[in-house]
Amino acid sequence: MRPSARDASRLRASDLAALASLGIRMRRLRAALSALGICIGIAAIVGVLGITQSSESDLVAQIDRLGTNLLTVQNGRGFNGGEGTLPLTAPAMIGHMPGVEHVSATALLSPPVYRTDQVPAFKTGGIGVRAADNSLLAALDGSVLHGTYLNSATGQYPAAVLGFGAAQYLGIDRLDTPARVWIAGRWFVVIGILNRVALAPEIDQSVLVGWPEAESQLGFDGYPTRIYIRAATDQVVAVDNLLAATASPESPEQVAVSRPSDALAARIAVVSSSTTLVLGLGAIALLVGGVGIRPGATLRDRAAARAGRDTRTHRRPVPGRIAVALNPWGSRGRDRWARGGGRLRHAAGLVDPGSAARDLDRPRGHAVHRRRGRFVPGAARRAPFAD
Repeated sequence: MRPSARDASRLRASDLAALASLGIRMRRLRAALSALGICIGIAAIVGVLGITQSSESDLVAQIDRLGTNLLTVQNGRGFNGGEGTLPLTAPAMIGHMPGVEHVSATALLSPPVYRTDQVPAFKTGGIGVRAADNSLLAALDGSVLHGTYLNSATGQYPAAVLGFGAAQYLGIDRLDTPARVWIAGRWFVVIGILNRVALAPEIDQSVLVGWPEAESQLGFDGYPTRIYIRAATDQVVAVDNLLAATASPESPEQVAVSRPSDALAARIAVVSSSTTLVLGLGAIALLVGGVGIRPGATLRDRAAARAGRDTRTHRRPVPGRIAVALNPWGSRGRDRWARGGGRLRHAAGLVDPGSAARDLDRPRGHAVHRRRGRFVPGAARRAPFAD
């Protein structure tokens, strides 16, 4: 017969709250340390999420500002491992492609650049000299920080434009006074300094000279080494697929085509994956902290229960007579029974301290034949104090 809902045992809300807070109230130091760990974990997760989202938003804004329609073509490697060359007609042929808005060619030259003619030859600082045409800023969507850029007139004379990083290394940050640099045994007048170009870091570390001046004074043979293409946004993929064959119809395998904005997209993917890892670690830390403050028996309590002792300090102390009746095999009960406490024996109502223990541990439906000291399966349970 099942008990009705009215007679069923229920736990009041106040008792439930007291039971839930039992572990916290009785083990305050452990609860405080666990709570501190949880707070640190939550703060770390919030901080990591904030920093990651800020970095990712900055990268996305930078990609949107610079655009994803910039493509570069440069000379690659041939089958024999040698460095390939781009044809002289490559910029013009690429400019006739449908969907191409701007084309600009550059070439890396061999002469180094120095601040003065007194600087040792080995102190180049990684600054290169590049020949550039007049349409470079339009293709890169760049701007001038100080001065002006090369044009059809200044490109025919020893004039130079510094990239942002090159200007910092050479110590030229303003053009209020005339500045010069030493290139291939000649002085070149600095006429401009560019702003940082995020999608073309090689331009930041270069000194740009005019294409005609490089051919006449710096031994340039006229073959470009890198071409920048600004395509229409909706035709980037189509232009990308045809660039290699258009730039070098005879050897398209020696042409390397890339999109600089893909590097920024890869950085976003790396940031997102690292965020997932940190969140997983934070979730594990919170789980461990939650388990540490859960109410319930600890390992020490469980070991004491198996040994027959009660170490739970939240209970009131049990009187000796009742303790012996409940646990006659405990150390306290055994000692008093060995001393022959008749009054204690009479209060407990036990003839043999082991009989009560066996009665408590015996499964239902079994009884003990007390005179012979053995179990009788199926026998009715007799009153423990009948003897």
